[in-house]
Amino acid sequence: MNKQLLIFTVMLIFWFGCKRQKSSNYPEYYKLYNKVLKLEKADRIEEAFQLFQEAEKLVEFIPVQHLLSARSYAYKLQDCKLTL
Repeated sequence: MNKQLLIFTVMLIFWFGCKRQKSSNYPEYYKLYNKVLKLEKADRIEEAFQLFQEAEKLVEFIPVQHLLSARSYAYKLQDCKLTL
């Protein structure tokens, strides 16, 4: 009986632990970022910057290269507060 109780307890802890994990939004972020790059190549900088701002809300950490490219978009759009 103790063995069954131990197994049940471990399974219960595992189930609650897995259920509480946050799903990753990085795949969605990279899909949007690829669209940003396509817009940049099409010289649609304003749309690219707006899409980047939407994408950055999806994840906690953004690669530095992506932040630097967003900074250059802000510079091209002459939005000085966003270039800092």
